[in-house]
Amino acid sequence: MRTMRLIIVSLTILSGVFSIQAQTCPKVVFYGNETSNGGCIQGGTVTLSLAVCPNSIADPYQIESVVWTMGDGTTKTTNSLQVTHTYQNTNTYSVSAIATINVNGVSCSSDAVNLTSNGANLNAICDATTTTTTFLVRVNTLSIDLVATPNNPVPLDTDPISLVMDFSNFGSPAIGYTYELSVDGERVIPAGTSAAPALPTAGPVTLLTKTFNEGQHLAELSVRNTALPTCPLNVVTVFDVRHESEDDPTQCNQCFTFRPSANKRYWVSAWVKEIHPSQVKTYTNTSVNLIFNGTAQSVEFKPTGDIIDGWQRIVGEFTVPVGTQTIDIRLANAVGSVDAYFDDIRIHPFNGSMKSYVNDPETFWLTAELDDNNYATFYEYDKEGKLIRIKKETANGIMTIQESRTSNPKNE
Repeated sequence: MRTMRLIIVSLTILSGVFSIQAQTCPKVVFYGNETSNGGCIQGGTVTLSLAVCPNSIADPYQIESVVWTMGDGTTKTTNSLQVTHTYQNTNTYSVSAIATINVNGVSCSSDAVNLTSNGANLNAICDATTTTTTFLVRVNTLSIDLVATPNNPVPLDTDPISLVMDFSNFGSPAIGYTYELSVDGERVIPAGTSAAPALPTAGPVTLLTKTFNEGQHLAELSVRNTALPTCPLNVVTVFDVRHESEDDPTQCNQCFTFRPSANKRYWVSAWVKEIHPSQVKTYTNTSVNLIFNGTAQSVEFKPTGDIIDGWQRIVGEFTVPVGTQTIDIRLANAVGSVDAYFDDIRIHPFNGSMKSYVNDPETFWLTAELDDNNYATFYEYDKEGKLIRIKKETANGIMTIQESRTSNPKNE
């Protein structure tokens, strides 16, 4: 089905002479979406965003509406360049969107396009000629909990602990899934090189029961749909075990802290700001260094990408070497005369998902949300607590994706 694209024509009369100027509708692209980097949506709910290409804007414009075709038989209409949708089944869906844009008082329509080379920035996407009007979203709707029981109070190293997989809240039988279980970095299901077992069609299921040594332990469950093997559901649980004779009141027996495992991949990210008397294109003085105590290895991560509102992102992956006892995280500044600030320092499993939230300390309103890539979505409110603006931090800068104002009429 072809989409009719409206061409805006403005007619101007100058001294009896007709002047006709033609303008094309601004170009709209799928941009800043987590799934565009080969990821998949867990739980079925996805938020997709569009952006208007700066080099296609010739006149003032306003987004009137966006009609989204979600690929599962439903359509949605929004008045912003963002939509949230919940899919009911695990699958890959083709999403398309048509934006209605008002330019100089005349409406036109623009099909949102998507570039398959998703590592490019906004300018590269907008300049690309090979595009498609569909955006693929991979969805795993299965919802699973992995629980170590008993976990309260903290079990002893003589108590048997069971790892229980529970998906009883999932609406339909979990057919067509396989699973793997690892504990402290070692795979226990399936054992050896045998094939991953099929997920039972009903839960809860006890996967493992054993006693554990004193300390903290990490269990990781990976569930895959055989029809969508590249979209796994990864569930992690951490539990502590204390010694039977441990009665030191200074010990925190119920402290749950993050403990990376050897030979596992992890993702580190942070934001840094250097105070320079003049503008610079990139920061060269600062870095995040990881020191793996017990080995002779370390790794350094430097700022990359564009400087956004004075901040530049540090990001990278690392593998914990075998023999590591503790890890030092060092925030380095090579030039002491230049002040530097670090913020939003995060480390999590490479295949894991992480979101962080920032709340106002007085009103407790949600003011920011950090996604898996450590990019922020900012929420702004009026004095009455009504949401008036949503801004999205991207590799190309901070963009306003939604803005609304309301007012009460004056009494005559």
